[in-house]
Amino acid sequence: MESLNIATKVIAVEEGFREGVYHCSLGYPTVGIGLRVGYKGQPLAHFEGFPKMPREVAELWCKSHTEEIVYSFESYPLILNALEKCNAVQEAVLISMAYQIGVSGLSKFKNMLGYCIEGNFEKAGEEMLNSRLARQTPNRTNRQSQMLKTGILLPYYGD
Repeated sequence: MESLNIATKVIAVEEGFREGVYHCSLGYPTVGIGLRVGYKGQPLAHFEGFPKMPREVAELWCKSHTEEIVYSFESYPLILNALEKCNAVQEAVLISMAYQIGVSGLSKFKNMLGYCIEGNFEKAGEEMLNSRLARQTPNRTNRQSQMLKTGILLPYYGD
């Protein structure tokens, strides 16, 4: 599935990689490629002795989790209907959003998903920017909104 490969690439660039536990921008202990391992505000001291995560393991986990996300879309008809209208890059954007905010979080973007179903990706991208997600991660959301609008992978993510 081409969109899964694109999504994994996008997620890896956006999340970055760290072998040790750190606080993400929202304050959750995180490791590898955006893998939450604790609750918001949990002290990093609780993770002393936590093993370092090799990059290969982080990439494997990211790919596996991304596949689980796609599988879980089956329980969300609105997301499935939106995906039917998307090209591989636009599908990757929706997968990346679900990785970041969860599938149930993505399902709350009803207006954005509705515009995808209509094939109005310009409006869908604008709706993406009209969200708490855009306020929390403006650069990431702006890049992904652009890809949702155009269906073209940005050079930012490599070739």
